Amino acid sequence: MYQSPGYVDPSTIKPTRLWFLVAGAIFVAGAVLATVFLAQAFSSFPKPAGELRSGESQTVHLDEEGITILTDRLAVNGRCTVTDSAGSEVPLTRPSTTETVRIGGTTWRVQLRSNEPVPPGDYQVECRASNDSVLFAAGPHKSVFGVAGRVLLAAGAGFLGFVIALVITIVVAVKRRNNKRRMQYGAYGQPRPYW
Repeated sequence: MYQSPGYVDPSTIKPTRLWFLVAGAIFVAGAVLATVFLAQAFSSFPKPAGELRSGESQTVHLDEEGITILTDRLAVNGRCTVTDSAGSEVPLTRPSTTETVRIGGTTWRVQLRSNEPVPPGDYQVECRASNDSVLFAAGPHKSVFGVAGRVLLAAGAGFLGFVIALVITIVVAVKRRNNKRRMQYGAYGQPRPYW
């Protein structure tokens, strides 16, 4: 087979084409990490373990540490008491920020949280409000901001994977092109240009 004097075998050009596969693998890894973080974010919303109306008492079972009291209204004047299986009251405090999450068509607002992580188990929850139509819910001690953090991690992982893959692709393509030109000029015996 005839080859022109300036022909350069692509397999001899450095860096090798393998770097394009590395860039693709990094991009895919970033996308997979982003998907995993998003899945964790949406599965970690504080889902209610039990719902009750004002004045009702209910036993809720928690599979995770801590307890959060949610309401379906923004401003609720009321009081909730939570007791463990031994009858001891669990101390609750109001969060310093407003946290809202929409689950199953209901918009829940975090009203109270346990001060310390309480062990998983059964808890008796009783809540009273000035308006009897207020809906309360009890769930695990999770923060909506933890969900937002995971969403940001997902975006960061995807973006970082894309940027690293793009940089590798551009650098390898430019280096391969320059090395190919150098090799072609060398085949002709001409001095290589300065670029």
